[in-house]
Amino acid sequence: MTTFLVAVLGGVLAGPAGDARLADGIYFVSQSEEGTAVEREDGSRVFLAGLATKGFGKASLTSTANDNSVYRLDLEGAGPFPAGADRRHLAVYLDGVYAGVVSHTDPSPQRTMDLIAYAAGEEAARKMAKPLGIAPRSRRHPGHLLAVRWQALKPSYLPGEPVMLRLGLTNVGEKTIRFVEGGRQRGARDNQFAFIAHRNGGWGRAVPDTGSPEHHGGKGSFRTLPPGGTFTKEVDVTKWFKFEERDSCRITCLYQIELEEPGVKYAVWDEYCVGQCLVGIRAPAAKREP
Repeated sequence: MTTFLVAVLGGVLAGPAGDARLADGIYFVSQSEEGTAVEREDGSRVFLAGLATKGFGKASLTSTANDNSVYRLDLEGAGPFPAGADRRHLAVYLDGVYAGVVSHTDPSPQRTMDLIAYAAGEEAARKMAKPLGIAPRSRRHPGHLLAVRWQALKPSYLPGEPVMLRLGLTNVGEKTIRFVEGGRQRGARDNQFAFIAHRNGGWGRAVPDTGSPEHHGGKGSFRTLPPGGTFTKEVDVTKWFKFEERDSCRITCLYQIELEEPGVKYAVWDEYCVGQCLVGIRAPAAKREP
């Protein structure tokens, strides 16, 4: 079975290199200051300690940010590599641009591996793409239109009981929308949601987030929303906040969706569905004396 091994060395983004101009290739990264020094995007130096391979395999560069500030470089079947290369830190070096490899598969019988690295910004992506003979896939707004509504399911809640909110997304445009629901919920809460709560109807202090954001991924499903269609989802915000006394809280709500397009491997846009609603917390009824 193929597994991915993370190999991060102080940073993963690529940027223009310093004075060094090495041949294009995949290099071993030195654990000491030995080899040829190159400069990363953040200005720090990394030392490349020898060429591992000049075989890049099948390459693609895909933007992973709406502003095209980060690109993912995938190299499928790169190599062949010398024995033991999978146990060392690797970096891609193309046209003077350094990109640390952040994960790779186990070596194949032919000693090839699939690699992932990241490039910072459009300029670095263009420079890396040229010797690979490919064009970077940049993001552009896909032209969707969504109406977002958040509401509490009840006028008020008692301290300690679940506080349920409902999200409604309506496609008010002319294009069908495809997105992923789930994938971040295998934990205490679904991290596709995010919330900020303020007391006193929104004029008071923020309510601390006392929940656990930790998760280990999970199952995701593709959803299709045709023009005029509505998607609804309910969530218990006590997985974020403890409401322990009478109050009126204004909650700023966010649901992040990754928009997909048929035939495209990665998400084409990240949409943040934001709105607000009021949640009333009422005092428990007074106990009657016997």
